[in-house]
Amino acid sequence: MSANRRPELGASPATMADVARVAGVSRGTVSRYVRQTGYVSAEARALIDDAIGQVGYVPNAAARSLAGLPSRNIALIVHEDASTFSQDPNLMAIMVDANRVLVEQDHQLMVLMYSPAQGVERLKETLNSRFIDAVMVASIRIDDPVVEAVRASGLPAALLGGSPEMGLARVDVDNVSGAREVVEHLIYGEGARGAGTPVRELAMITGPEDVQASLDRRAGCESAAEAAGLTPRFAHAGAWTYEAGARAMRQLLEARPNVDAIFAANDALGVAALDILAEAGRSVPAQVRVAGFDDSQWATKRELGLTTVRQSSSMLGQALAELVLRRLAGDASPTESIMLPTSLVVRGSTRRMERV
Repeated sequence: MSANRRPELGASPATMADVARVAGVSRGTVSRYVRQTGYVSAEARALIDDAIGQVGYVPNAAARSLAGLPSRNIALIVHEDASTFSQDPNLMAIMVDANRVLVEQDHQLMVLMYSPAQGVERLKETLNSRFIDAVMVASIRIDDPVVEAVRASGLPAALLGGSPEMGLARVDVDNVSGAREVVEHLIYGEGARGAGTPVRELAMITGPEDVQASLDRRAGCESAAEAAGLTPRFAHAGAWTYEAGARAMRQLLEARPNVDAIFAANDALGVAALDILAEAGRSVPAQVRVAGFDDSQWATKRELGLTTVRQSSSMLGQALAELVLRRLAGDASPTESIMLPTSLVVRGSTRRMERV
């Protein structure tokens, strides 16, 4: 490595020895400066600062931990298996925008995939390792051992979703009102409320029953249905995936072949419903109206387009990262709650209602 050039892409990371050579001081002086464990003259500090910039040296987390310095690592714990995580464009977008905010504030995002098969003890060890300064949690379950482990760690934390009863700061969208709005649209179409109920049989494909967002979206559906004098049928997908939605939709058609309005708890489930209805020869939206939730990339995967509820993944990721940084700085309440709005997006899957 030349004395005045950052390492090339793919080259070995710069070391303290590289910094010492460029600065013209001993490696021990560089070590004392980086770890803040002894005296370093003002002149030597200036030389070392300049050398660190030239060679691109970054102190590793272990060294910072030994020195009692912040690691500048903020963990995002994702309580999903890898296949579900890869199918969730919203979660990926949230992660990207959270990372952008953290990087701008000189922090690094660490993603921890939690699997119940591993047990929570390994996660606890990681949280207590001093390599993490704060933590965010996504894909939260009811009575979630991950949330308990985070709370026990004492780390500044922020949840994506969950409930106020979990006792930690959180960011979420108003799932209940969003679901109510889209189900009202399914029932009444683009006409006025109270002008009659064109839907005869309403159904909902639900997500995981141990996820608060799924329960909130069901509550919104039930509220809209009750106001219209309808009793919805529920088909339990048990997961957020397309495959789970396809299975639930097939079961729904077997039990209720005349269903004419379907609310899916997310867009992947909604697109699965569209495809199974097409297989069954049911016309959308002429015979069946379908809507989802999220306004993710799934909503535009079919030419028809899926009516859905928009939640801004970008806003969620940004708000989550900003909240955890404020918790880290002591500027936010440990139980602060931020609720972001939703909006209805009407596409071809509900645009008109014709009886055949």
